[in-house]
Amino acid sequence: MNIPQIVCHTTLATTLISGNRLTIRVALFSVHPVKYSPLNFCVAFSFGLLLLCRAKQTEMKKILYTLLACATTSLAFAQTTDIEKIEDRYKQRFGLKAGYNWSYVTGSKEGFNPSNHSGFMVSAFYAPTSRTGKGFRSEIVFSRQGYSFDNGGKNTDVMNDYIYLPQLVTFGIGRFFQLQAGAQIGVLLNSKMSGAKDSTITGLMNRIDYGFAAGVELNPVKGFLIGGRYNLGLGKLYKQYETTTSNPGSYPLPFNPETTNLKNGVVQFFVGYRF
Repeated sequence: MNIPQIVCHTTLATTLISGNRLTIRVALFSVHPVKYSPLNFCVAFSFGLLLLCRAKQTEMKKILYTLLACATTSLAFAQTTDIEKIEDRYKQRFGLKAGYNWSYVTGSKEGFNPSNHSGFMVSAFYAPTSRTGKGFRSEIVFSRQGYSFDNGGKNTDVMNDYIYLPQLVTFGIGRFFQLQAGAQIGVLLNSKMSGAKDSTITGLMNRIDYGFAAGVELNPVKGFLIGGRYNLGLGKLYKQYETTTSNPGSYPLPFNPETTNLKNGVVQFFVGYRF
């Protein structure tokens, strides 16, 4: 990568010495944005020292001292500025985002046709910047998602709270657009069904979910982001139900978990900020 640096060029014009009178036609200090070259600096610095050693007049020495000091200070400032730019380019980036979940489950049977349900998500993420456009992102996401179904003419909602840990590969396209794809694993925190006397059904469900995630993200202004993502679950939602002495009743949901094989599906829309 070419790193623009500020290299100082000091040009001393013809010096005329006539008797005890010293006349300096031009002492010009100019700054130009060029590639940094240690060789250029060494040559310029050595040339300045040579002139300084050969200068006999006090006035001439003062001018050369000033020029050398300016050149050295400017080069040091330029070097520091570019190091700061490089460090900022590779700075570790953390961010927060929140948004809307449009969730559903796959799988159905005759008499049981689940529909989508609305929820929300909040997330914190770590995503270091990359000069190549390729990178990665680690997230921790709280996601409320679920589905609805008709339970004897009454609409019933099942809401599940998960913590997901997506690990994504990112591909930047230009400065404002990014593609994301990867895998995730989730842990079920809680599951409730509306309208039931005992609304908690967490014990019926598998606590671990896993699957794939892919999405897009836009960065219209520095720090601010908007995007969308699709999460495809591959793990079964419900355990195999067994009637026992302590649990003699029938299955509390109107389907057989062995035959319906329900799995999660979520579409997310979010906004956020990267620090």
